[in-house]
Amino acid sequence: MYLLMLMLNKTNISAYVTGAAQPKLNQDNLNSITLRLPPIVTQHRISSILSSLDDKIAINRRICENLEAQAQALFKHWFIDFAPFKEGKFVESELGMIPAGWRVGTLGEIAEIIKPSIKPQNDVEYSHYSIPAFDNKKMPSCDNGGTIKSNKFMIQDSVTLLSKLNPDHKRIWFVNKVKANAICSTEFIPFYAKERRHSAFIYCYLNSWQNYREIANGAKGTTNSHQRIDANAILLRKIAYDKETINKFCDLVGELLEQENIAIQESSRLSSLRDTILPKLMSGEIKV
Repeated sequence: MYLLMLMLNKTNISAYVTGAAQPKLNQDNLNSITLRLPPIVTQHRISSILSSLDDKIAINRRICENLEAQAQALFKHWFIDFAPFKEGKFVESELGMIPAGWRVGTLGEIAEIIKPSIKPQNDVEYSHYSIPAFDNKKMPSCDNGGTIKSNKFMIQDSVTLLSKLNPDHKRIWFVNKVKANAICSTEFIPFYAKERRHSAFIYCYLNSWQNYREIANGAKGTTNSHQRIDANAILLRKIAYDKETINKFCDLVGELLEQENIAIQESSRLSSLRDTILPKLMSGEIKV
């Protein structure tokens, strides 16, 4: 597997691909590729080193999935089922029965969309939070501004990026700490909490399957691939809330999202380390 990764990075595979309409790498062409291999003992040592990195990345992925599930379960428990408040008084509202002391307002009372546009400059490296980067394990790419052909949005810490493209495919990305020169695709809607301490609530609200389903159902367009989520309509959505309860929720869930962020950043570093040392291990530049 690791040798194949190295081949894809270093070898002009296209020279071995046949077929115009449906290009493919057939077995005969694959067998014709000449390889330089270290001794079998060295191969086993290299595999052990790289596998340990991949194992840790896999563990981090499971940790993130677990933390994400906890955050969403707590949001549903507090703000949809109102379970912690069942012993208290409830009152009638336009959204149904809600805990006494809570109010009905709009999401726009506690969240805002900030999207300053920027034309990436040549010879400047940007941390690019794009749709492909989200799909690539939520790891932003490092791109030179000269390779970026369209305007982007500048983003700050504690942003929730919601893709307005093709709402059937849910893409919601909470970035607690952005990297240097952070920009995002204009296909993302950048949501911020007006009080940044409420960022975890904004993210969990948008990421809730119940809320997201309603948001996606309001998307505009003729076909799935051309549908777009209406950002302004999201800010007008009615919500029942109490700021003190949001504060307590964010104190609790913010810790979970911070742990998730740490795991994602560690996986990014490990992935970069693996890709950096792989050719050096295979060439013998690094001895094992």
